[in-house]
Amino acid sequence: MDVGKNGKRHAYLIMAHNQWELLEKLVGLLDDKRNDIFIHVDKKSKNVPFDEIKKAAMFSKIFFVDRLPVRRFTYDLYEVTIALLRAAVTQGEYGYHHLITGQDLPIKNQDYIHDFFERNDGKNFVDVVPMEKMREHWRERISLYHFFSPCLTPTAKGYGLVKMADRASLAIQKKLRVNRIRRLEIKGWQLRYGSAWFSITKEFAEFLLANEAKTQKIFKKWTYIPEESILQSLVWNDRFRDTLFDADFIDHDRNRANLRMIFWSGKTSPETITMKHVKELGNTPNLFARKFDLLKHRDAVEAVERMVKEYGMADIGGI
Repeated sequence: MDVGKNGKRHAYLIMAHNQWELLEKLVGLLDDKRNDIFIHVDKKSKNVPFDEIKKAAMFSKIFFVDRLPVRRFTYDLYEVTIALLRAAVTQGEYGYHHLITGQDLPIKNQDYIHDFFERNDGKNFVDVVPMEKMREHWRERISLYHFFSPCLTPTAKGYGLVKMADRASLAIQKKLRVNRIRRLEIKGWQLRYGSAWFSITKEFAEFLLANEAKTQKIFKKWTYIPEESILQSLVWNDRFRDTLFDADFIDHDRNRANLRMIFWSGKTSPETITMKHVKELGNTPNLFARKFDLLKHRDAVEAVERMVKEYGMADIGGI
């Protein structure tokens, strides 16, 4: 299969920590000589079948980046994002860089995806929540000191006490009107929020790498879930704002901004995709969906896999 008309290849950047068979299926659906695949596996993960994962691709080159331990709610996730971007930018020239997880799947085939990005060449697909929908507690993830964020894992020993201490610390800071980013905001800088997953151009990827030191200074220490503010704030306070695909926010509520179909039910984590969601996947213009669970809902995973392979996109007529 030839490279697209504009000659631009794509880099898929995958964060994975479990469900290796699902990761193999994902690699298989991304496998195309127009793509290279860069994978980060959490350093804490055990019994990783690296050889089997590589065998899932016949045409794409697979690169495993150096493994880092990832702690929830901390800067670690963005650190992995930077590691994946650096590996891709160093390896070669890619028109687009797609950040996904090992529990995502494409819901269109590679011909459709490459054609879409050729038609929208130069646009950056980053989810930025409209200012009027910004919530104060999202802003406080960065504006307050989250001293306990590295320990806020619900399964960790003593979680209840840590959560209480965290709430007390934040309550005191609010009364004292603490604002870590006051100086930036006085200068007109705006903190923004959105989904961490993206499809971005080579130019924007290089911009993120060039601004790593500045990013660390603002977001690395004592913040909470910073990966949902970093990319959004960087793009919004720079010329790249004009390159956003959904800059007018018309399609924000349909997840169109970053092309990821994610189902929310008011909880902090997205719903796991089951067969009840598959019909909607067939009707969305988005290109990717998350999150899947092969252990609990193999039928949904295999339905999407079959439809993408046989029909080119998640088409309910293929069930």
